[in-house]
Amino acid sequence: MNCIDGRKIADAVLRDVQKNTLLLKKKGVTPGLGILIVGEDKASHTYVAIKLRTAATLGIYAKRLLLPSSASLQEIIHALKKLQRNPHIHGVIVQAPLPRSVDLDQVTPHILLRKDIDCFHPENLSRFFTGKDVCFSPPTAEAVTRCIESTGATLHEKRILVVGRGFFGRQIATHCINNGGIVTLVGSQYKDLSKLGGISDIIISVVGRHSVIQGSMVKSGTIIIDVGISKNEQGHIVGDVDMESLKKKDAYVTPVPGGVGPITVALLMENVVRAATLTLKKD
Repeated sequence: MNCIDGRKIADAVLRDVQKNTLLLKKKGVTPGLGILIVGEDKASHTYVAIKLRTAATLGIYAKRLLLPSSASLQEIIHALKKLQRNPHIHGVIVQAPLPRSVDLDQVTPHILLRKDIDCFHPENLSRFFTGKDVCFSPPTAEAVTRCIESTGATLHEKRILVVGRGFFGRQIATHCINNGGIVTLVGSQYKDLSKLGGISDIIISVVGRHSVIQGSMVKSGTIIIDVGISKNEQGHIVGDVDMESLKKKDAYVTPVPGGVGPITVALLMENVVRAATLTLKKD
């Protein structure tokens, strides 16, 4: 088993981000990130803390706006608009998930297209799903691509199995299709999962349940990208892949933590700098 070092890939991205941030600052522009978070979801607060810490190390201005879980849709939209009016903020994200009382799809249309660094706005999503150009590549989907390319492989004409039909599973599947992959998208309960896994060149799991992907369903040379995250009985963070069952396999796999996650954060910062650069060009 060969582990794909997500932190090494992320560090390379961040070095470029830091260099471009310094160049922008010399031109009088400090890239700015705004994060809207609603409620007290522990995982969400952990992710936001990582993003804020990363921004600080790069010299990117970052502002977090926190609302209580009782916030109404109108209050959330008002807070988002307030965040976007801040002239120091070039890219905005709405941290998911929102409380169950609020549908994320009711909030994302209010994200300004030029600040939609997570590619959540319906228009950006529509362009992305139809293979048209978007201002910002979705960080998670792009992180998957970077992991695959780090092995020397490409997506073109590869048989790709994406497990998990939620938002990010569909987004990643679309990204693979747009890059020439031959994609099968299924849910984690699909009855012939092992059979599909055995004929796939690349397996991408986006489920959030440990041991969905087992070594027995992987052929030699498979690239396995683990996007899922959960906690085991001991409270440790784990992914969808049973790493123990892959130890003797000739395969590439991303660890959790240390795989897709750091790259996603790095690419988000890259999008912030891109948003600031586009503003400079507009001016």
